[in-house]
Amino acid sequence: MQVLHVGSFIGNIGDNANHQGLRRVIERTLDSGVNYHNWEIRRCYQNYNAPDQWRFDDEFVRCANEADLVVIGGGNFFEPWIEASATGTTIDLPLEQLTKITVPVAFYGVGFDTHKGFSDNTLGRFDRFVHACGGMPNVFLSFRNDGSKDNYHAAFPNHSVQPHIVPDGASFFQCEASTWLPDGSIYWAVNIAGDMKPLRFSGDSNGEWLRFLQNLACVLESNLGANPQVKIVLIPHIPSDLEAINSLLQVMDDFLVRSRVIVAPMWQGWDGCKVTFGLYKQCQLSISMRFHANITPMVMGVPTIGLASYPKIAALYREMGLKRQPVSAQASDFMTKLQCEIDLIKHSPEQVLTDYTQVLKAARSMVEPFERFLRQQFSLPE
Repeated sequence: MQVLHVGSFIGNIGDNANHQGLRRVIERTLDSGVNYHNWEIRRCYQNYNAPDQWRFDDEFVRCANEADLVVIGGGNFFEPWIEASATGTTIDLPLEQLTKITVPVAFYGVGFDTHKGFSDNTLGRFDRFVHACGGMPNVFLSFRNDGSKDNYHAAFPNHSVQPHIVPDGASFFQCEASTWLPDGSIYWAVNIAGDMKPLRFSGDSNGEWLRFLQNLACVLESNLGANPQVKIVLIPHIPSDLEAINSLLQVMDDFLVRSRVIVAPMWQGWDGCKVTFGLYKQCQLSISMRFHANITPMVMGVPTIGLASYPKIAALYREMGLKRQPVSAQASDFMTKLQCEIDLIKHSPEQVLTDYTQVLKAARSMVEPFERFLRQQFSLPE
């Protein structure tokens, strides 16, 4: 089985977890070995002009039709703000090219988000793209369970075509626990993101960001003082996370930073993904801001506290049917709520982990339409 896979393989390690989990679903459903051909989506961005660039052109169609299956997935690639795109989005795939592809095509779990803006023209082109996909039996169109459904309904309240909502592929990700962290301590993973501040923090975004860091530092310092065995592991996912980590270190107590805080390596890509999420798996608690820093520790059984600074985090918890909700990074009672969640996990971890069975159950249910699509396309028994 040959699969042409378009996605982000060198961007965010969460994307790598997404792809690796999705491939487990594909291989399990098809019950066969699969050979993947990775097409890095960043090399088809309109501002990418290196010799290895590619486009959704006749050459792409030719390669697609030489494969058995085409998968395009991961990331907010359905953001309708690009005026020069055939679909108004990063997936600059003209309809005349899409209709030339004769093999099964799965747009798996692509995020639809209007936060970067849109116009009547870009929405119109995306609308035509969705309608075309809805009329093609060899195409599976789906959004990720990150609030994309609500974003889509807000942009197209009367739309007759309803893309599937599927779980992020990281819901099925697995890796071994790391052995990097020495025995003898209790480790809490902390992931914070300082990118997109105007979107994450309203009003005076820089001032709100600093207030968030100071509040978070206060909670962490209090817990380090009360729990001598605990050490904090700050985990970056992308380069800019290192800047966020440095900003947090600057507002924390210097002695605690030197004696009780570890900064994990920033290792991106396929292997870096396994190493980094292996560190999460070695921890007893995760306090996480990024999307995949929430879903991936959860499915690996690590008690996780979400820090919501972007709508998709709250949407993830809501769409997965979790009883506990993330803590708003801008809430006036942020420190109180975060401490309550920490106390709950410390004293009743089994209650939190029981709730995660709902995550796995919801993920298995939500992925079934994609599995049916694969079985139908390849004439496999139900």
